Amino acid sequence: MDSEFEPKNHPSYGTVMFTRTHCGGGREKLFGSAITNHFTTVKLTIREAELRHKYHEDRIWGDRKIIEVELSAAQFVELLTTMNVGTGTPCTIRFRQDVGKIEIPSPPARGRGLKPSLPLSPVGGPRSPPARGRGLKR
Repeated sequence: MDSEFEPKNHPSYGTVMFTRTHCGGGREKLFGSAITNHFTTVKLTIREAELRHKYHEDRIWGDRKIIEVELSAAQFVELLTTMNVGTGTPCTIRFRQDVGKIEIPSPPARGRGLKPSLPLSPVGGPRSPPARGRGLKR
């Protein structure tokens, strides 16, 4: 009778998961991203898996983490929309099974950064168009 879980392992069994993360204060720096401080990122985690069978039901259990990578929102979109192009989308590796947690170095200095596409007002936001009459004349 199938009253006990019967775990089955195989090197090809795995689980994959995307997670959206929120970084307080935008302190996240990611490899290959032109933005220096990210407020939200997407993590991809791949784990080894185990198949468990009990009472005529199969359950898949993600176990030990193999790798975890982090992407900016733009990198995530690029990953999904540019399949079979080049060698892949840049990502930041946060964890590897053989190394453990990986600390991220400061990104190398670049000669140029992102420039705003609109002129900035003195307080740092886009300039508003000149004020015009608000009411309708009758």
